[in-house]
Amino acid sequence: QEAEGGTACSPCKRGAYCKEGASAALLCPAGTHGNATDLTSLSDCSVCNAGTSCLTGSVLPAPCEAGSYAARQSEVCARCSAGQYSAADGAEGCDVCPAGTACAEGSTSATSCSSGTYSEAAQQPTCVKCTPGTFQDAEGGTACELCTPGYYCEEGAAAPLPCLAGTRMNASLDVMTRAEDCITCDAGTFCPVGSANATACAAGTFNHQQGQRKCDKCAAGTFQEA
Repeated sequence: QEAEGGTACSPCKRGAYCKEGASAALLCPAGTHGNATDLTSLSDCSVCNAGTSCLTGSVLPAPCEAGSYAARQSEVCARCSAGQYSAADGAEGCDVCPAGTACAEGSTSATSCSSGTYSEAAQQPTCVKCTPGTFQDAEGGTACELCTPGYYCEEGAAAPLPCLAGTRMNASLDVMTRAEDCITCDAGTFCPVGSANATACAAGTFNHQQGQRKCDKCAAGTFQEA
């Protein structure tokens, strides 16, 4: 009874308890709840289970949403840390994102690394771009592959890109990272798209210019024996 001159006492409201002689309802503290009107002591407030949260004066525990979690007797749910996730409501903890995936803070699922990126270890917040000279053509990669001979790979490459026709791999480079790394093929040779080496024109064919994709046949009345 909170007023003077009362003729009757009011039932204690849910989410609170009322001791004998109470002039006001006392709210159940954070981390607990009370879903009844006849609670008489603090011990009558129920502790909230793991996977739920209870603010001060809670009637019922609130399940944590996916992407968050809570230990037993928590006031609020916490977001999953970067590198972890929780897929369902009411999580007591978060799962670790496996290698080949990444999880931002508060993730509800592990996200596979896109092609051109990777994560080599578990519990990563982001995927890393493949370094120049390497590539990854599949999702969920845990490492990148060395670029194919006769091809070049820029940073974050999802596939090797071939040297253009008339050019070839630069064997003096450990890796090629751009089209400009490819070398122009000499006169007397030819280089199809993606050539690792220049191929000499066969007998009966020739070219007198650099950067050719094929050799021309000798005209009638002429020959080339070497």
